[in-house]
Amino acid sequence: MRTRAAIGVVLVFAAACGKSSDGSTSRRSKDVADAAKLIDVGQCEAATDKLKAFVSGHPSASDAYLVLGDAWVCQAFAAKVVNATALADAARAYGSALTLEPKDSRALLSAAVVEMLMKRDREAEAHLVALRALDPKHRPAANFLAFLIGSREDALAVLETAYAGRSGVETILATRPVCYAGDDCGQALLLEPVTIV
Repeated sequence: MRTRAAIGVVLVFAAACGKSSDGSTSRRSKDVADAAKLIDVGQCEAATDKLKAFVSGHPSASDAYLVLGDAWVCQAFAAKVVNATALADAARAYGSALTLEPKDSRALLSAAVVEMLMKRDREAEAHLVALRALDPKHRPAANFLAFLIGSREDALAVLETAYAGRSGVETILATRPVCYAGDDCGQALLLEPVTIV
């Protein structure tokens, strides 16, 4: 669980799941933007409460569901022990965002990571495959998908597609181990090269 928890924390907080690719809040209401700021300063419960109230009055606001998912993930990792209930709530929030916008790459990636953390690998893989169908070179999706795939050859094919054209990648992929979900990853590089945006 420690590896999965680390993946979730890195993705949610470093990749800014639920935020637009440029980090702007242009599509969000002020309430949603304010809640995102609460998450940024660790006020997870306040952000969750604000967003639950917002989505009850604005059930078609997909960005609000994305940020609500982030708030639940924030709560899941607020203590030393991961809160599984909060992760399940995050999965539901990201699912609501996907119901409204099934091709939203932010919701697909966020949902996939939460599913991985909850050890729902099939669901996570489905989200990642859908994301890669939209963008075959989506590197974070390729990295996570390679982690879930059971064979080294299939994982390398996924990574080669995502990193095609980047100099030196073929050498890295040929010489560095890929760590799979069932492996002891202590000595292996989890997914190299990893790009988190």
